[in-house]
Amino acid sequence: MRRNRKFFLIVSVALIACCLACMLFACNNEEYEDCVFVADFDGLTDKPGETAAAQATAVDAARLTLSAEKSTDSAVLESAAYLYNLANDNLQNLDFFASAAAGTGGSTVIGIRGEMSVRQRSVVDGDMWFYEGYGMITSTKSVSSGGDSSLVGVVRSALDLCERKYTPDGETFYYQDCGNEALKKDSLVNFLGKDNLTYVKENGKPYGKLYTYDSLYDYCKQNYVLKFHQENDNSDIQAKYLTDASITYDASQGLYTLKMTVDPASDALALGSASLKASANAKTFRYDYQYVTCEIWDCGLMRTYVTDNSWTAKLMGIVEGTSTNLFTRYFSYNRDSVSKLLPTDAELDQLVALCSAK
Repeated sequence: MRRNRKFFLIVSVALIACCLACMLFACNNEEYEDCVFVADFDGLTDKPGETAAAQATAVDAARLTLSAEKSTDSAVLESAAYLYNLANDNLQNLDFFASAAAGTGGSTVIGIRGEMSVRQRSVVDGDMWFYEGYGMITSTKSVSSGGDSSLVGVVRSALDLCERKYTPDGETFYYQDCGNEALKKDSLVNFLGKDNLTYVKENGKPYGKLYTYDSLYDYCKQNYVLKFHQENDNSDIQAKYLTDASITYDASQGLYTLKMTVDPASDALALGSASLKASANAKTFRYDYQYVTCEIWDCGLMRTYVTDNSWTAKLMGIVEGTSTNLFTRYFSYNRDSVSKLLPTDAELDQLVALCSAK
């Protein structure tokens, strides 16, 4: 909801952006070379225009202690937390912004190594918010004689993803979670033109599960939102949760580059850990490391957001797996530059109709 100042400190899945990127386990023996995702990022990362910049709170340079090298100095860590939270909080004050994200990763579970690609798009236009994300293992191979191919189907059914969310007014939310039902080998195409990706079966019935939330509070509570539903990430970035950080400034572009190492054992990642643990039906889950890189314009708006992390979990309560992941989100504040990212009326009407009919 535009300019919504409500903050919900509750268990959260990173909506926008990192949950999909982190769920990178192996799936099966097939090669999906012909369905590796393609993304068109034209128009993204351009400098915000005057309207968007005026709606954001600008960076207060006097509050920053810059450091070209990674530093454990408390002033640098405080500066890093301030800069990230400023950019994240500014996202709730804008009339319009859009983002597209790409993620890749590799995981090893039950002796099988899998590579995965994910894609996300998110659009805020007034009180309207739309999110779509999906991902799938693109290739697998056995990396040990003990690889158990009989379990990969179970793993894939838990971790392949296809979902979309929509609110027209910031109060009523519609959500379709397809799991891996709608993900077919010939359906994983460019998410800017998904001619072959459908959310309904040939008989007209929807894939997956449908949810309707009648209030912002209910949506946030049940979907693990940290602060607000348009947030970049549900990590709780505070200076005390950072191991080190660096901040540099390019005056010619008016752009800060922030790099942070997040303590994987801290409460910064507690919400993401809990959500991933629940989503994957994992008995145990832990982050091994989490590195974050952000580019932030001096007007206080985010240009790019990158996470590089690794985690280990006991999947389905019985199978231990490890995962390394890289995820990048690109932002735009100019509607005309990213028209391909905007949802169509047909997409939105279909989701509302499916959720309303269940």
